[in-house]
Amino acid sequence: MIFIATHDKLENVHNILYALSKNKSLKIFNIRVIIGVSGQNLDFIRLNLFDVKYIQLPSYYYWARSLKSIILSAQKEDYKYAIHINDDVEAEQLVQLDLASSMKSNTISYGCFKDIQEEIIFGGYKLSGMKAVLSNECVQLFNGNFFSAPKNILQNALPSFTFQHAYLDFILSYRMIKKNKNINIVKNNFYSNNEYLEDRLKTKKAYKSFWYSRANPLDAFMYYFYLGKFMTAPIVFLYLFYRVLKNYLMSRK
Repeated sequence: MIFIATHDKLENVHNILYALSKNKSLKIFNIRVIIGVSGQNLDFIRLNLFDVKYIQLPSYYYWARSLKSIILSAQKEDYKYAIHINDDVEAEQLVQLDLASSMKSNTISYGCFKDIQEEIIFGGYKLSGMKAVLSNECVQLFNGNFFSAPKNILQNALPSFTFQHAYLDFILSYRMIKKNKNINIVKNNFYSNNEYLEDRLKTKKAYKSFWYSRANPLDAFMYYFYLGKFMTAPIVFLYLFYRVLKNYLMSRK
């Protein structure tokens, strides 16, 4: 089973499907794909490369909320492993990828993403105080641009709280790893041509939206709550709520 959640990037998703259709490691599997689409009409185009199920989601559903909806919709589906591919992944990288090796019994796999300067921008993380620090050792959570997991582990780790856009991959992976320590890093590195490590390390960000970003007070509160940081959660919530209120009042002037 392959899950893809997209907001207004259905053409990118179809490029991904074309690439997957050329991937020889998938030929031995009967692949079913579930695509959750928000912000775009499903009349766009449909492909018959795989057994594809499209789900029309409300336009205000962004990545985290869309992915959770897809996982929930697949609860009664008959599959053993799920692979999630972000709609931003460059399709060409998927042609040679050994996807079959990512589907191992009781094993969770994730991919590392590098920028064009060979710096890792997304991957595995370990917790250090309030921060998640990039690391391939003692991994406690990982970025969800590309990951795979057995159905039972994935479904059981899904949090009851619905995140809007960010955090779901961190909490989902954190809960999966706590129950299962068999973690595999995909051998092939993925590359991103639209993000750089230097940008990701900036501490001050001008978020365009507080609701659909890491600046969402409630999402941030629940993120730290799920990590067991019960003292940090309310402090972060109050700080971000103050920022939201301040920006709102300034916009009213």
